[in-house]
Amino acid sequence: MMVPRLRPYLERDGDCLLDWMEDEVSLAKWCGGYFRYPLTAGQLLAYQADYSLRPDRLLLTAADETGAPLGHMMFKDIDYEENSVHLGHIIIDPSLRNQGMGKQMLRLSLRYAFWILGLSKATLTVFHNNPRACRCYGAVGFRELRTYQSLFPFHDERWSFSMLLLERDRFDGASISND
Repeated sequence: MMVPRLRPYLERDGDCLLDWMEDEVSLAKWCGGYFRYPLTAGQLLAYQADYSLRPDRLLLTAADETGAPLGHMMFKDIDYEENSVHLGHIIIDPSLRNQGMGKQMLRLSLRYAFWILGLSKATLTVFHNNPRACRCYGAVGFRELRTYQSLFPFHDERWSFSMLLLERDRFDGASISND
């Protein structure tokens, strides 16, 4: 399996995000209500514009050796006083799921957060009805910080989710293989 590289998100990466959104449920699990269904190029342009104006935010693309997108994620609430960052909007090309690519992308991004930005902790949220993501985050070393029961409204349902935490001293970022 190829080892991804991280690069800044480019406007053209939005085409992949549009292709990767399989349905309304997938979109909601990915963004937690940040975007409306159906996802459009206009929403992605506004997302990119908003993040480009904020020094506490980064949009990242995991790419192959040619620069083609394999996955996407964002850093928000980069806080140099608290030495923390929140990761989100994490998605992998559906054709690459269950092959370790998500773990590789997360490890790369955490190496960037911890060793380039000098941060000491990272958080993310995950819906309980997204078991593959829960397993991926646990495999990288995230642990549950707190749980929110039946809080996120989705049509006639209420989804539960957890805030997860990974501290730099508990992160083994030496390897980015898909072990």
